[in-house]
Amino acid sequence: MRRHATFVFRAAPAAAMILVLASCGSDSSDADQKIDPDGTTAFGGYPLLDCSDANNEPCIEIGFDPAVHGFGFENWAEVGRISATEMIALFGRNNVCAPGPKSKCELLPAAAQWATQVNEAMAGGHCEGMAVLATRLHRGDESIVGLDPDVDTTFELDPLDPDVRSAIETWFATQYLDPVVNAYQSYQQLTPSDLAAALFEGLADDTGYTMGIYSEEGAGHAITPIGVSSVDDQIAISIYDNNYPGTVQRILIDPEDESWSYAGGTTEPNAPTYGWAGGKGTIELTPMNSRALPAPAPFSEKRSKSSSDKTQRILVTTPDPRAFAGAVLEVDGVRYDLTDPKTPPPQGVRVRSIRSSTLTAGSTAIDIDTRVLNDYVITPTVRVISGEGAGASIPVTISTDAVGKPRLMLQAEVVDQGLGFEESARFVVEADGSVTAEAPEDSEAVLSIANGLSGATVDLGAEDSVEVETDDQGVATFLIFDEEGEIVGSFEIDDETASDSVVFAEISFDPETGEFELVEVEVEAEEVDSDWLDYFEGVTEDDEADPGTDDETDPGTDEGTEEGTEDDEADPGTDEGTEEGTEDDEADPGTDEGTEEVTEDDEVE
Repeated sequence: MRRHATFVFRAAPAAAMILVLASCGSDSSDADQKIDPDGTTAFGGYPLLDCSDANNEPCIEIGFDPAVHGFGFENWAEVGRISATEMIALFGRNNVCAPGPKSKCELLPAAAQWATQVNEAMAGGHCEGMAVLATRLHRGDESIVGLDPDVDTTFELDPLDPDVRSAIETWFATQYLDPVVNAYQSYQQLTPSDLAAALFEGLADDTGYTMGIYSEEGAGHAITPIGVSSVDDQIAISIYDNNYPGTVQRILIDPEDESWSYAGGTTEPNAPTYGWAGGKGTIELTPMNSRALPAPAPFSEKRSKSSSDKTQRILVTTPDPRAFAGAVLEVDGVRYDLTDPKTPPPQGVRVRSIRSSTLTAGSTAIDIDTRVLNDYVITPTVRVISGEGAGASIPVTISTDAVGKPRLMLQAEVVDQGLGFEESARFVVEADGSVTAEAPEDSEAVLSIANGLSGATVDLGAEDSVEVETDDQGVATFLIFDEEGEIVGSFEIDDETASDSVVFAEISFDPETGEFELVEVEVEAEEVDSDWLDYFEGVTEDDEADPGTDDETDPGTDEGTEEGTEDDEADPGTDEGTEEGTEDDEADPGTDEGTEEVTEDDEVE
């Protein structure tokens, strides 16, 4: 790794001090084109950042060449294939499989539901997994030979190789994990220039990062930061963008107004950004050690029912690559469009876009603190941003999950109404913890229930609703209501089974007789790829962070990562800011000390 770490500070027009990087490396006139192996010309990019001629000015690069250390294929949009093998790698066998032989796995119903939705989210792209795996392979956290013994570089890996795909999709799924969410959301609290300073220090410390950026529409994209320099008076972050194989791209940060922009695939800093632009809160970093595996499962099965976690987790996904899936939250008669990043959600609600790749497709995760908000209605929505398919009926999946409660999942068709609101199948969550699944007029849905070892599906017709209540013994009671709100039947599902294996049932209700018909469906155990699992467990067991903890570094504190609150913003004018210096950092030749962030009262150099 070649680096030169010297900082120059200027007084900012605002109260906080802003790091300004002097020019080094190339400007847009140096733009080059890459030649693909077949001889065709690829999308243009910038030359590799070279800090050897930085002339004592801030410049750092980590020796990452996208034509060597990036993938030779583009990010792709297709429903994922995460199965029992990848779920075991993510969470450990005991958290996702029913008891049985090690060579096979009967996925617990909640785990199977979660995998279904994560796979749907990849219909928008695999960028998160590609950004993570490329970083890990470059750092030596994983072995290229372990994935394919016949290649020498990441660029040579075959996208059709099932081991390569499994690794990408497994790392894609880590963006749902609590330690990862806590880590990147703490970095969202930083201004773009402070985030660049944190990145500079982290690259100097050999901290591996992925970077997340979000469009004005709320869609998310994951990339790999590989260097920091500047162009004129702007901070330039060199990146590997998996949408543009073999090229170096740039994100530019303007310290004057704390904005950033990214003209993906172009070589002109002032070129249109096509929506990739923003300010504080729309650009972030995720340190690699927040992704330690196996991790605590973000679904309720196997989480202690005495847990202090009072979070209701909502996932909204779609397998349609044209659509962006989100939700409208209704509280006390007030509706909040959670797909609109400009609309602040109510207190106790945390919304995050799933990073996939494009401006036109995506999924949404919503965390609701039930200590603050415990009575609401959540309705899935879709937008076809590109205009193609506007007004179409789009398949959407929405789930709700809380500790000690069954995981519920609705699958329905939702009509795109642009920026409007369309009534569809929805969840009504009551203060007593009960959840009702409803199918309003002209809509139908399938309700799936995951309660321990038991799973079931119920068809909801127009004007039907099913209320789910759970007692302290793990028994879930399902109350069926007609369109007048009268109870017409009830059914119970225990979280345990006589065979200690997964039992899945298809339930139908005859309103005329008031009787249920239950058809049990045999759950076939999946074969576990033990060779791939042995490889993956070998590369994750030495991760820095302790699996199952939140010991990730919070750039706004000197403590481990904590869930963000309204008061969690890092103060760039204190010693609690993003300071990650080590004894390897080069001293500032103008001082007797190493590089450190200054405050408003520090003398400006």
